[in-house]
Amino acid sequence: MPYLTAAPAVRDVAAAARATARQTLARASAQSAVTSAVTARDVASKRLSSAEATRAALASRADTLQALADVAATRATHSRRLLTGLVLELGRQRAATASVDALLASGDNLLSALASVDRLTQLTRSIDTVRERSARDATRAQSLLEQVAIARDAAALIPVAARQGELTAAQAALDAATETLARLDAGLTIPVMSSTAVIESWSAVARFSGLDSGQLSAQGWVRPTAGGITDVFGHRPIRPLPTVGDFHHGTDIGAACGAAVRAATSGIVSSVGALGTYGNWIVLDHGAGLQTGYAHLATGEVLVTKGDRVAAGAVIAGVGRTGAATGCHLHVEVRVDGTRVDPQPFFAARGVTLG
Repeated sequence: MPYLTAAPAVRDVAAAARATARQTLARASAQSAVTSAVTARDVASKRLSSAEATRAALASRADTLQALADVAATRATHSRRLLTGLVLELGRQRAATASVDALLASGDNLLSALASVDRLTQLTRSIDTVRERSARDATRAQSLLEQVAIARDAAALIPVAARQGELTAAQAALDAATETLARLDAGLTIPVMSSTAVIESWSAVARFSGLDSGQLSAQGWVRPTAGGITDVFGHRPIRPLPTVGDFHHGTDIGAACGAAVRAATSGIVSSVGALGTYGNWIVLDHGAGLQTGYAHLATGEVLVTKGDRVAAGAVIAGVGRTGAATGCHLHVEVRVDGTRVDPQPFFAARGVTLG
């Protein structure tokens, strides 16, 4: 009967469809893994750079303080030697001259007696001045040495080695994810990894993925950072700081210091740098008159430069509190043809909830 001979063909088609679906799902998963691994690697690199810069700054401060301490100590030593010489000279002057009362009482050679008194007075004043200077320089040298010790101790506590380890692990995870994706694209089998190897390979990704790993909405938009809304767009009856305006032109998202800041959607960096009360600031141009802005970014954690092209969800900076800010948070702005609009309904219309 015809349907009996057709059954194997139907089964083959179904099996092929299932295989294609599995391949598609595996590739989507692998691509997502690569994206997360790139984010983890970038964040780890940023943290390592920040740690190295902090330690270098502390070491440089310690060296500067040490140089100042050496100068103060040298001055104190010189002052002590000068003081010793002045005291010896005062002793010789007194030994070579009769007592002041005797000189004045004799009435003979009064000018010589007065000159001797003047020399003794000047020597005494010089001794007092040098003694005070020596004590002041010695105190300054000691204070500077204590600051040197504090700076060197602080530099030693910066976890540069740990940050380097995190970057190495993140890079290894990225290499593994990239290899998996390449094998899938080439139609090759994916090597089976032990559970321990999988855990070790993705530990770096897990450390930096946070609460929101930058999932794209159906319209290709991403939540810029994870956290709750701390201030909304519009008039503010009470200003958080006297330096800010009474109209808030964006939405504030409370987030941990150093948390990843992501590009809301793909675009080109049109502006980056410090901007008054905004602190460190990035503007992305998405074309068609649309821009998004990100303010109060952490110093040393801005990962893009003007002209860079970024993908939706790419990590562009770390959350900070630069500019006029009472704590770490991200100020998000949306501009349409140069006019700042309320980010919450704008993002909501694109499938993204802020906060």
